[in-house]
Amino acid sequence: LAACAAPFALRLGSTATDNFAAAPGTKSLYETTAIQGEFPGVFNDRETVLIECSGDCTCTSTSCPGFQGVISKLEDKLEPYRKTGVLYSTTSPFNFTGALAPLQSGYYNASADAMVLGLQFFAGAPEDDVNTAVQTALDAAVELTSGDFKVFVTGRTATRLAATAEAGKLIGMTDGIGT
Repeated sequence: LAACAAPFALRLGSTATDNFAAAPGTKSLYETTAIQGEFPGVFNDRETVLIECSGDCTCTSTSCPGFQGVISKLEDKLEPYRKTGVLYSTTSPFNFTGALAPLQSGYYNASADAMVLGLQFFAGAPEDDVNTAVQTALDAAVELTSGDFKVFVTGRTATRLAATAEAGKLIGMTDGIGT
């Protein structure tokens, strides 16, 4: 019996810690509050944008026009969320210049002709606002996938939104309202 119940106990533990706040008056709540006070960014929703290039997307230490164009267009789409504080930050190789330039390699893979962009959404923003902002990024990724570029968004919220959209279609088909 214990062998059968163990996987469910592990899953419940993950669900409880991922989706529920610590109980009032507990050491866990105290620790969470202390961490949030000192390092609030660790609770932000982090999503990753992967940009793949199938053409000539050679980057130099000072120029990367193809990738820069895709990232610029994505950032333009997300600008309203930056202005309201829902989008906390974006991080790409283009954030690192001068003495920080060696950090660019963590975001650009020349042999794979791929680049990543980090998106952070403010943990204190209303969930609906974060969902809308991440959905905007997902929609922009579809729009920006053309020509030499494929754009993907992944992360906790992006995955949940994409899965919900797909599950909704399946559920709708079984009850006669899906498309």
